[in-house]
Amino acid sequence: MKFLIYFFCLFASLPAFTQNEETPPNYKHEVVLGGGLHSQGYMIGGTYSRFYKPNRSFLGQAQFAYIKHPKERRMDNDNNISVSNSGQSRYTFGKQNSLYSLRLGAGQRFFLSERNNRQSLALSFSYTAGVNLGLLKPYYLDLIYRTVNDGVIIRSEPYSEENRYKFLDPLDINGASSSALGWDELQGRTGLYLQGALYFDFGPNDEVAKALEIGVSADYFFQEMPIMLEQPDERLFVNIFLHLYLGKRW
Repeated sequence: MKFLIYFFCLFASLPAFTQNEETPPNYKHEVVLGGGLHSQGYMIGGTYSRFYKPNRSFLGQAQFAYIKHPKERRMDNDNNISVSNSGQSRYTFGKQNSLYSLRLGAGQRFFLSERNNRQSLALSFSYTAGVNLGLLKPYYLDLIYRTVNDGVIIRSEPYSEENRYKFLDPLDINGASSSALGWDELQGRTGLYLQGALYFDFGPNDEVAKALEIGVSADYFFQEMPIMLEQPDERLFVNIFLHLYLGKRW
């Protein structure tokens, strides 16, 4: 969060593009890229805007988001077993899969204040909706296997029915495995998403677009998403979000 605040202060203070005070430019297009935090996760992405009325624009949107289950909790590894192939990192107890979402949608933005004057801030409301591709990535843990001569072997494994008893026993967990594992085992789930937001445009007549967005998003999947082993599988994920954007108008 400190990084986001610093980044926002940086781009909000960028100098305005020098223009004629009497005739502010009439930009028709805008592209912004950025990201931010959700109440359960984070997002990176971008939005294309085409201004077709003085107080309205069409939006095209693409986002890639990480969505956490509301019951996820990080735990410290207390086993302190020193093995060369074990990261001994913190882990999420009872987690089976990580959920990522690829969102592609469209919508509109309605300006609540004039865009084509010399004010330094324009406020607007937007909504977007579209298709949602949920990607389930297996969550790997470093599991402890004890040998007959009191030694230990650490194995990086995803959840299975065979290792369920180890996945749910903190004494058999030596931390989370590398996050690079599991990307070749993705499972896709289709769905829909909907977002509504307030959009704060800093310097609406500048060539450099700088904006902050605060809103609510809802991701719905047609199949249940198995994320946590001892929690009900969810289809609907609702988040409050804060996004920061930087881009260009022409």
